[in-house]
Amino acid sequence: MSTPLNKTQAWAEVYERRRVEGHKGWGSTKQYEDKKARLESAIQRYAFPLGAQWLELGCGAGNMTTWLVEHGYRG
Repeated sequence: MSTPLNKTQAWAEVYERRRVEGHKGWGSTKQYEDKKARLESAIQRYAFPLGAQWLELGCGAGNMTTWLVEHGYRG
């Protein structure tokens, strides 16, 4: 059985492959970096503790969920 991080990495690889192949809706690296910067800012501004549980209601490649899990937050 895979651990959550292994599943996260596996999905990250699928999403990256789709982005590289040019599938619609998978965004660019710049879009991802801009969104990640906004998320990091919100985490700092509102002092979310490490391990806090998040509910992401976005639809897309799952980049923000992947980033949150990689940084110690729970989905």
